[in-house]
Amino acid sequence: MDTLKRFVDMNIWYNRSDVKFEQIKYLKNREMAMLIPSWCSEEIKKGSIRMLKCHSVQHFDYITKNGVRMWDKMLPYNFYYSLAKYKNGIPNQTFNFSERDNTEWSKIHHSVMESYDFLIDIDAVSFDDIYHAHFSAGNIISYFNLKEVPFEVRFSGKGFHIVIPFRYFHEKGYSFEPKSKDSIYTIYSRIARKLSKKFSEMIDIGIYDSRRVCKLPFSLSLYEKFIYVCYPFRDLNEFDDFLLCKFELDNFGFAVKRDKIAVFNENGSIEPLLELIK
Repeated sequence: MDTLKRFVDMNIWYNRSDVKFEQIKYLKNREMAMLIPSWCSEEIKKGSIRMLKCHSVQHFDYITKNGVRMWDKMLPYNFYYSLAKYKNGIPNQTFNFSERDNTEWSKIHHSVMESYDFLIDIDAVSFDDIYHAHFSAGNIISYFNLKEVPFEVRFSGKGFHIVIPFRYFHEKGYSFEPKSKDSIYTIYSRIARKLSKKFSEMIDIGIYDSRRVCKLPFSLSLYEKFIYVCYPFRDLNEFDDFLLCKFELDNFGFAVKRDKIAVFNENGSIEPLLELIK
């Protein structure tokens, strides 16, 4: 893809008010990260940055335009957010990166968490496998519907994210302490392993740690030849009718503005998943 076209298209997308307002819904009191894709050179990948605090459209504009100077440097960032939500968000950060020191935060971050969502990451190795990933995600969704397990489902650029908000695990009292044998990360890992054995080897079972980030909905997933929109499905008909070409930025025609985040089986329970690991 022509570099200039890539950045013109990205600039237009990220300057859309409807896009920014929807992204902010996911970023409140979470960490935002701007990471360079793996297909870029090692030198360019040094521009990746984590520990960004973004609670408003104004924050988003300042970070991209002034903080990391995304447009001046023409760096192809993918946007992520933390599965963890913190009581008061993350600490304010300087954009003089040489002065940053988050050593203490890394030690104590779990103690100020208030939630940590469950992510099932179904990732295709290549775009040739995307419909296999869709089939695998569909099998899990069918199982969740049968058992009335609550979930969100999103297209992530080269796969699918199935997310269960932490509020459904909250009453179980799992620890956020990473070293605890009863930590939320251990529980999630055990569930993911069971689902992988039951449904698909495409589930990434190695992602359950306290600092995990995932693709920000309505951000752009950048590849050497394509740009895709990371899209949270409004209903399961949209998921069932998935075609990769529909999510290319040049073809994207879905509405962005939402009344609320779509949680399917919203009044359901995670008990069937806990039964799997007994």
